[in-house]
Amino acid sequence: MNSENGTYISPMFPLSAVVFPSTALPMRIFEPRYRQLMADLLAGDTELEFAISPIVRGREVGGGDERLDVATVCKLAQVMVQPTGEYTFLALGQRRVRVHEWLEDDPYPRAIVAEMTDGETLPTAKDVAHEINRVEKVLIRLGAEVPDHLPLVDGDERLAAFRLAGMVPISDLDRQAILMSDDPAGRLERFSQALSDLEAVLEFREG
Repeated sequence: MNSENGTYISPMFPLSAVVFPSTALPMRIFEPRYRQLMADLLAGDTELEFAISPIVRGREVGGGDERLDVATVCKLAQVMVQPTGEYTFLALGQRRVRVHEWLEDDPYPRAIVAEMTDGETLPTAKDVAHEINRVEKVLIRLGAEVPDHLPLVDGDERLAAFRLAGMVPISDLDRQAILMSDDPAGRLERFSQALSDLEAVLEFREG
């Protein structure tokens, strides 16, 4: 429930991966505490949402990890319960939140969070189109499938860096920096630099 200062308590899933708003991640839940999280979400009368917090250090299983203070609220889709009690689903990234305080991991991680907002400086359509063209070429070099229509969907330049970063194997540090940035234009610049690093690695391998 929202409080007067705009914060609220969210169930959290620390993960050794970054999920961006407007991207999707297939997930499989097997650890007992996160199976409890799923059961509580599915039994409740609220939105089927939880927040994925990237792990900076440590492991996903067992706790004791160091977590980023920015997380992505995700909505559940295509939820299936396996005979073993495991859950499989798609986590659909919705929006970013900032963690104000981590609560006790009982029965699963939770945190007091607040919605994040972006600055008003957007990347230009020309800059976005340039990065899309570069991503297409990198996907071809990687032997990956190139979608018929790369972002932007609905022409939303604010999400450009998120959507493009979700398509290519840039470093975790770059992913975390892009997720944390409140500057849509700066995010695309950071993605462009990360893509240049990836292109340099590919040139070295191909050379």
